[in-house]
Amino acid sequence: MGSYIKVIILYKKAYWREKGFSGEMITDCKDSPLLTAYDDCKTNEKGEVQPALLVFLGGNMHRYWKQREDLKQ
Repeated sequence: MGSYIKVIILYKKAYWREKGFSGEMITDCKDSPLLTAYDDCKTNEKGEVQPALLVFLGGNMHRYWKQREDLKQ
């Protein structure tokens, strides 16, 4: 399957929905760590929506971001 990192980014507002966008994105940009993104908003038991995007980093960008010293804990 290759090398991938899955990240869920939480937001205060689903700004993409407010602008009429789906939140889905696919890119092959060599300067971006992002490979794909999907709307991952969830409604909790109180009926509140937690805006989120599910993002995958893959291939060479996965290896680059995984090796960055400034991101290691």
